[in-house]
Amino acid sequence: MEKAAVFKSNRSEAWDSWFDGQSVTADFMSEREQPTEQEREGF
Repeated sequence: MEKAAVFKSNRSEAWDSWFDGQSVTADFMSEREQPTEQEREGF
């Protein structure tokens, strides 16, 4: 049986570094289809 890999957090790496790379384009998910709002019965 193989040993499971254990992933430890890298405390020297800040969360901000995850978002330092290229960003999405300006039109990414600017519009998306949504279902019409549902009317629900009152209590």
